Amino acid sequence: ILSISSPMDFDAGRSKAIEVFCEALHLSINKREALTSGLTMTISAPGFLVPAAAPGSTNQLKGTEWIGNGMTMGRLAEHLESMLGEIMWNDASMDGEYDFVVPVANLNTARQSLLSKYGIALDTASRPVNVLVIESKR
Repeated sequence: ILSISSPMDFDAGRSKAIEVFCEALHLSINKREALTSGLTMTISAPGFLVPAAAPGSTNQLKGTEWIGNGMTMGRLAEHLESMLGEIMWNDASMDGEYDFVVPVANLNTARQSLLSKYGIALDTASRPVNVLVIESKR
């Protein structure tokens, strides 16, 4: 049993454990760049966005609608990515916090709602993304 007492020791121990694990199972772990499809989130009409009504950040799913209060553009992208199952690149260069109500039953309704209510466009794109590849050495 290995006992770890500091964050630096933990990181070194973790790296060593991964190295031993991979060697024992004849695996290699590598980072590769792969062209990946996803969605870019941009602001097509900034006048639609109104600052959050109250300080603080909350989010909830009510039926097929997601309600996000006090959300930054980055947090909006994270929630949309999770709910819609699509990689989301946040290209919306807007600071601040905003309130959103977005139907998330499917991508098309979310896209239409974001564009018509908030001036936020979701466009299909492909970009290089770093992926972790675990391969057999054999």
